[in-house]
Amino acid sequence: LLEAAPPADGGDPLVLPYGNNELADMLGLSRNSVTTALSRLQAQGVIEKQRNAIRILDEDKLADIARLEGE
Repeated sequence: LLEAAPPADGGDPLVLPYGNNELADMLGLSRNSVTTALSRLQAQGVIEKQRNAIRILDEDKLADIARLEGE
C-alpha cells in the first residue's frame, strides 16, 4: 500500500511520495486527522513534511510510536 523509496547508502531518510489527501483516502481517515497526526510526528522529529511527500527521519522512533498506539 505505502511504497517507500529505499534508503540510499549513507542512511538517507525514506521518502513516502504521498500528500495528506492521498494518505487520508488510503487510510479511510479525514484529512484533518492525518494532518494533525503528521504535525505531531514532525514536532517530535520523526518525520519532515514536504509538498506531496513525507520524509521519515527516525524509523526506530516511528516504529516505537506505532507499537504504543497499537496497544
